[in-house]
Amino acid sequence: MNIRNENTEELHYKIKIYGIVQGVGFRPFVYKKAKDFQISGWAQNVGGAVVIDCAGIRNNVKQFISDILKEPPCLAKIEKVKCTFIKNGMTLDAETGSSFII
Repeated sequence: MNIRNENTEELHYKIKIYGIVQGVGFRPFVYKKAKDFQISGWAQNVGGAVVIDCAGIRNNVKQFISDILKEPPCLAKIEKVKCTFIKNGMTLDAETGSSFII
């Protein structure tokens, strides 16, 4: 029997957010939320979108993603979101470690 504890289970997602998300303080906003929820990973501008690679404890990751999408900076306008679950837990680059970089 495999019992999972949702309080310690780790999740890893790659999120691509499209819209008015560049030049409006979106990545610094994501960085602050990542620190608030103890999320590791990175965020960067790619084309006309912001890509976020994030990992952490299940409930923290869910709240992190929810806050980013529901309460973005006032000048940002999210038009489309692509969220991909990365299997096998936390497999972030070695350089990010347990931190979050922008």
